[in-house]
Amino acid sequence: MTFGDIQFLWARGILETLVQTGVRCFVVSPGARSTPFVLALATKREIVVHRILDERSAGFFAVGYAKATGQTVCLVCTSGSAPAHYLPAVMEAAHSHTPLIVLSADRPLELHGNAAPQSVNQAHLFSSFSRLFVDLGTPEPGDAALRAVTRKVTQAAVAARLPEPGPVHLNAPFREPLEPSTIQTTRPKPTAAAAPQVIVPRVAGLDTETVNTLAQLIRSKTRGLIVAGPAPIGQSAYRDLIEGLARRTGFPLLTEGTSQLRFTGTRMAGRVTAFDLLLRSTEARAYLQPELVIQIGAPPVSKSLTRMLEEAPGIPRIVIAAFGWNDPQNSASIHVRADVATVCRQISTELTGPAGTSSWAEEWSRAEEAAWRFLEREFAETETWLSEATVARFIAESLRKDDILVVSNSLPVRDLDWFCRAESSCFRVVSQRGAAGIDGSISTALGVAATHTSRTTLLIGDSAFLHDVGALNIATAARVPLRIVVANNNGGRIFEKLPVAGRAEFRGLLDTWFVMPHGLNISNVARSFGVHATRVETPRDMREVLADTTLSDRPVVVEAVIDPAISKKHYGLLEEASKLAADQLRGKD
Repeated sequence: MTFGDIQFLWARGILETLVQTGVRCFVVSPGARSTPFVLALATKREIVVHRILDERSAGFFAVGYAKATGQTVCLVCTSGSAPAHYLPAVMEAAHSHTPLIVLSADRPLELHGNAAPQSVNQAHLFSSFSRLFVDLGTPEPGDAALRAVTRKVTQAAVAARLPEPGPVHLNAPFREPLEPSTIQTTRPKPTAAAAPQVIVPRVAGLDTETVNTLAQLIRSKTRGLIVAGPAPIGQSAYRDLIEGLARRTGFPLLTEGTSQLRFTGTRMAGRVTAFDLLLRSTEARAYLQPELVIQIGAPPVSKSLTRMLEEAPGIPRIVIAAFGWNDPQNSASIHVRADVATVCRQISTELTGPAGTSSWAEEWSRAEEAAWRFLEREFAETETWLSEATVARFIAESLRKDDILVVSNSLPVRDLDWFCRAESSCFRVVSQRGAAGIDGSISTALGVAATHTSRTTLLIGDSAFLHDVGALNIATAARVPLRIVVANNNGGRIFEKLPVAGRAEFRGLLDTWFVMPHGLNISNVARSFGVHATRVETPRDMREVLADTTLSDRPVVVEAVIDPAISKKHYGLLEEASKLAADQLRGKD
């Protein structure tokens, strides 16, 4: 048996172990040092393999796939700088609790520290962002060595999911020759490569005493709020039990666009979707100040809600989340680290009747209705040119049951919150609210789309689009139903909302240093990659494009050209709507 045979045996054993622990999707980028892994993957039939040239795109593609399925995805790459390109995706996976395995090939010990090409120190490459780092060592002959590496890989696969889902890094040094003498004669013995079975009992939830304590606190407050922040898709029980808790308490349920609780296709008494604009007004925040806040999961995007919490740090706040420390204000009084659905069910069962008063819920409802009526009227009068707001609204209204909306960071995720009520629409939302960067949005959406036969739509700004434009190289070959809608406002217009933008002495620096207008035709950029693209400039054309329900098996780009004047007017409506809501609360007509 040659050394190449031994290495192939190890590579196959490693991959067999990953499959046995539940990994079904592998995202592979090309390179010579990872040859043993590539040859082993090429012989497996029961897995899904995506081949992506650029490791940065591959990383975010894997994150999107994992977010859409809830399954661990394995990235495979060569040595040198290749795994370093995964870092932004690894950061997002770490902060969003997304299970991910990086399997990097490496040069052997004798090629490190002596200027050998593509030899860098890959140990602990991802630092604190990795839940676990394991150097698998150079392959050795014998079943004992193979059993040891199988055990290490199993531990890593478990660490990607428990106790807190996230990325792990497996590093595998290989020597030349990198190929076996023959693939057919080097199959590992099943007993040598079998992964141990790992049994982890489900956490039952909270003990009775703790549930009673929480229920007693809730019962003691009549002006409570339940706030739902970003959440993963595919958790119907999660939605039902949170809505059940809201009904049982009688507290308003504040649902942001990424919470999986807003776009459900059904009306729900007590659900508040315009809370960010209601709370923009100092007067409205005073009227709507709660006695208790129950935060579900990750912190909401809303700055207005954050401001209210900062202004009244003494308000008791219960944070219920399975993972992470979700308290940017450092003011939560109780952290419940447990399964959200289970805790909501336990508390609902313990509560015998509504704690909140009907007048408290009605205050929120009246204020919200006033805000939405105002916005609807204003949009009807200004529907002549496109703005970021109208693009987001049209998309939300056009989506059908089981569709998925991937929403990019910066303005798009906020536009979804600020302008989209869409009560009759039923769709799921995937976001990048872990590290909350604009990078990798197209790649993530392609990963999401690769998991579903229904249509996936990406709402993205032009800066985020250009930041990940290399992902269109994947789109050219990918047979996935993805519609990429780019709100082209010629730069990073979110920076125009910074305090620095309002100061005359800094205004001249805004475009050069922050907005960075590009002047590009996004449709032509997409076509240069061979991607079909459509450019629209009016609301009518936008509606027609979105009304096309033909499910293409390839990604398409829709460039929505934003009118700056209409855009400025629509964002200005938010402050007006907030003042109107404050008037409603004060009792004015």
